[in-house]
Formats: sequence, structure tokens, C-alpha cells
Amino acid sequence: MHHQPPRKEADPIEPKQVRLRNGVDRTSMVTLAALVVLGVVIYLLPNILVAVHSGEAGVLWRRFGGGTDLDITYGEGTVVTWPWNKVHVYDLTVKQIRTEATVYTSDGMLLEVKVSGRCRPDRERLPQLHRDVGPDYIYKVVEPELITSVRTVIGKYDSKQVYAHGEAGLLEEIRSEFRRRLENQDIIYDDVLLVKMLIPNVVQDAIQRKLAIEQDALSYQFRIMREKQEKIRRALEAEGIQAFERISGVSMTQWRALEATTQLATSDNAKIVVLGNDAQSLPVLLNAELNKGIEAGDDADRAPPRPTEDAPKPPAKQ
Repeated sequence: MHHQPPRKEADPIEPKQVRLRNGVDRTSMVTLAALVVLGVVIYLLPNILVAVHSGEAGVLWRRFGGGTDLDITYGEGTVVTWPWNKVHVYDLTVKQIRTEATVYTSDGMLLEVKVSGRCRPDRERLPQLHRDVGPDYIYKVVEPELITSVRTVIGKYDSKQVYAHGEAGLLEEIRSEFRRRLENQDIIYDDVLLVKMLIPNVVQDAIQRKLAIEQDALSYQFRIMREKQEKIRRALEAEGIQAFERISGVSMTQWRALEATTQLATSDNAKIVVLGNDAQSLPVLLNAELNKGIEAGDDADRAPPRPTEDAPKPPAKQ
């Protein structure tokens, strides 16, 4: 008979260790998976939760939905989206850009112009701006349009006209041109400032001399025109005088003398009227005080001279 070896009794502690080991493994796996998921969420969280601050707006770009969403513009707050999408945030406050431009007038004079422009995106058309231009719209659109506006306006005038218009006159035209160019660019115009416009000193002196000569010529033409008008006026006046003399039968000289005599006669001062020898002679009016002085002078002329001390005395009678 074969004797079977005695069976060893199972260790009662071994199943517990196995179960414990299996539990630890499952816990580790769950923990590891949770950590991985948490890491992925933390990594993707900036793409899931997007903050839109004050003065900003957001545009949604869908990776699997046709690109830029042209129907939605997100306002201030937090935007929640899928991590594979992207929200582009734009600053809607006024932006200022300064630039310099080399400009030629119509007669070839070179000008150095420094100009500053202010603008901001149109919130209602922000998705279109993002699709057509992008976040760099300042350097892609605003700056080139500002320089083009300056060149368009100044290029219409020659050096003399630019000098005559001055910075204020040119600035208004530049503003209008810049505003017109931004209307179709989904950008709102705010203002344009002409910082500096440098005209060469030689050109300034030449323009001033030319303007002075032209002003002298205009002044001379004005004097000629004024003299011609005065000639016409005097001719009309002479025709009126001739008509008056023909109708009244009195010469204008006599009429003026009669007017003067009437005014003197009606004044409050005492006077003496001396009539002429004939009807054509004009009366002479003398002031009474003046007449007394004249009469006194006549009496003095008629009186015999008074003897003086040096004159010889007549001899005494014997």
C-alpha cells in the first residue's frame, strides 16, 4: 500500500494578505487614475474657464464647429467652453498709436510728419474683426491706414498750400480721411493728433518770400480796382451834377455857396452880410467882432501920426 503524504493545513493568514494586497493595488490604481484626471483637468482648466475682465470681450473659436463663431460675443465674466475650443479675449478700450511718416507734397517737397491716432474695436463686429484681421489689428490695419491718410491729404497740395493751410487745417482733413478708411475695417475711430510736421527752413523762407510778393501783387490789384470804382463813382456824380444844373439853371458852385450862406445865416453867431455887385456875385458874411476889428484898423490908418519925443518941435512965436 502506498502511503500518501500528509496534507499540509492551509495557512489561515495567507488569504488575508492576498486580499490586503489586492485592495492596496486597487486603491493605488484608483488614486493614480484620480491624480491623472486631476492633472489633466488642471492642465486644461485655462481652456475650460476663461475670464473676461472689465473693458474686454471674447470671441469663440470652435475646433470642430466651423472655426470662429460669428454669432456670439462674450461680455465680462467667466466663459465655460470645451477644452478643444478657444476663447480669444480682446481689449475694447481706446488704443493709441504713434507713428512717423515721410510725406511728399504734389510739387515734390519732403515732409517729416509725426502723427498719433486713437481707435478701438467695434464690439458688435468683433468676431468679423477676429476672423478677417486678428488680434494684431493695430499694426495690420490702424497704423497703415493712418499713414495712408496723412499721405493722401498732404499729397494733394503743393508746398505753398501746405504752408498756407497750417497744421490745424490739414489735421481736419486727415481726421476725415482716417475716419472714412476705418468705417469698413470693424474699427471705431476716436481721434487723430498731428504731433509734429517738419518743413525745411529753406522751403519756409522761400514760401514766405513768395507769399509776400503775391500779397503785394494782390494789394496792387486791389488799389487798381478801387481807383476804377472811384472813377465810375465820380463819373456818375458828374452826370448827376450836369443834370442838376441843366434842370435848375443854377451852377453847383452857386448852389454850394447858397447852402453855406444859409447855414451861416441861421447860426447864433452875429454876422454882417455884404451883398455882391451883381446877381452872379456871392454874398460875403462877416462876423461882427471881426468887423469891429477891421473898422478899428481903418480908423487907425486915417488918424494923423502922433508926434514923438525925438521929432523937432515947431519954433515959438516971437
